[in-house]
Amino acid sequence: MNTLISIVMAIVLNILGVEVQERQLASKTQTEITTQQHKHCDSISATMKDTITASSIKTEHKCKLSK
Repeated sequence: MNTLISIVMAIVLNILGVEVQERQLASKTQTEITTQQHKHCDSISATMKDTITASSIKTEHKCKLSK
């Protein structure tokens, strides 16, 4: 009887341990995804800033030429 209880306890503890590991992995993955999204957004923002600056310079140049 003790052996059966020990086996059942080992199985339950093993299942709980796997669940904890899965939760930790999911949390870590979510953190990595968020970090990558922030990096991607920063990259897009920097690109858009350069594009807006270049467009502004072109517009100013066209205005000076038309005067």
